[in-house]
Amino acid sequence: GDSQTSVCITIEPGLLLKGDILLKCYHKKFRSPARDVIFRVQFHTCAIHDLGVVFGKEDLDDAFKDDRFPEYGKVEFVFSYGPEKIQGMEHLENGPSVSVDYNTSDPLIRWDSYDNLSGHRDDGMEGAQHPWIGQDTPPGPSGPPG
Repeated sequence: GDSQTSVCITIEPGLLLKGDILLKCYHKKFRSPARDVIFRVQFHTCAIHDLGVVFGKEDLDDAFKDDRFPEYGKVEFVFSYGPEKIQGMEHLENGPSVSVDYNTSDPLIRWDSYDNLSGHRDDGMEGAQHPWIGQDTPPGPSGPPG
């Protein structure tokens, strides 16, 4: 029969996630600056109502069209209310085949945010003045024009 292989990747300490999350999973080639994207998945933390969520192959960017990713493949996230290890979940430890590189000086590893990808804001508000921010007078008929 088909033997299913699972790989568990534990991030320690746990990370506080809030808002829009983009998670990219890479295969970092040994002694090489190159990396291959295995999958990408996006979600918003307000859409997560349980401590676990499962994404199937069809939900994963890059993996859905990759024949190397099995059809029955899925990615499961297990969340907690704090950064501590979850009691009773010892089976979710990194296996011997998993190496998590915490070398935060390596820019390949440390690329953890799209916040500063470019200085350009594309929200139509660039250069706009908001004089009421930080003022005691709220906007309105007697305040700054809105």
